[in-house]
Amino acid sequence: MNNIPVDQLQNKTSTGLQIAFFKAEDNQENIEQVAHRDDHYIFFLLKSGSGSLKVDSQDVIVTENQLYYILPTQVHYRIKTDRAEGWFLAVDTSLIAGDLRDTFERQFSLQAPCKLNKQEFKQYSFLLNLLHREYVQRKNDKYYLPIIHSLTQSFLAMAASSCTSVEKIEHTHTRSAELVRQFKDYSQHIHIRVKVRRHTRQS
Repeated sequence: MNNIPVDQLQNKTSTGLQIAFFKAEDNQENIEQVAHRDDHYIFFLLKSGSGSLKVDSQDVIVTENQLYYILPTQVHYRIKTDRAEGWFLAVDTSLIAGDLRDTFERQFSLQAPCKLNKQEFKQYSFLLNLLHREYVQRKNDKYYLPIIHSLTQSFLAMAASSCTSVEKIEHTHTRSAELVRQFKDYSQHIHIRVKVRRHTRQS
């Protein structure tokens, strides 16, 4: 497991996030499928079609009007889409408050896709459209980072609320599951401390 590559968001952007809208005609045939981890969160929101991916050795299917996320500690492959359109959002852990991380990470097994109703999906689409427009068009603005970070915070709070309210299959809370959660929390804490130390040395 130690030789699994880690995809680092800071190597792609200095804003702490990336957002994109993918379309049904986007060609994925040449995308290499390599198991990896991310040092950040990834969110998918599908407008139409479906997507499949393997996360922690389990198959996940995301369909229309569903929200799904991948945790920094999870081993996964790139999503394969079938006539899918939707949003991709990558967010650095430093932008996610502790209580929100607790909500996203408190599942003791693989998190399930979150089904949104029409009104919820409309609200998410409006927010992500606005975030994408500001992310692309305001890059030279003095308040660029506060604007896109504030919009991202709104999305994260909405996502945490949606994931909390969705009915999921009940899982037995065993000691082993608790140890897994504690290990994930400890690993995330160490990872953040290492990033801070590296940033301090570079400064």
